[in-house]
Amino acid sequence: MNGEEWTFLQGSESTVLEFANVLSVKYKEISPMDFSHSNIISVFNQKGELIHQQEGLGVNNKETVEVIIGASK
Repeated sequence: MNGEEWTFLQGSESTVLEFANVLSVKYKEISPMDFSHSNIISVFNQKGELIHQQEGLGVNNKETVEVIIGASK
């Protein structure tokens, strides 16, 4: 993940918790290095607005991919 297409962000614990809450991501600490969390893909437009969410594993992601392609235009 060293390519230009990746941007990794880090925030304080309180801002990360607030952001997770806004996105409806639920999580539980299993151990200091292990968490259980919701499986949600959140897509934002170039203005930073949430435009789509998909929840679950093994679900059809066609709509999510279409939203991502459309948002990148």
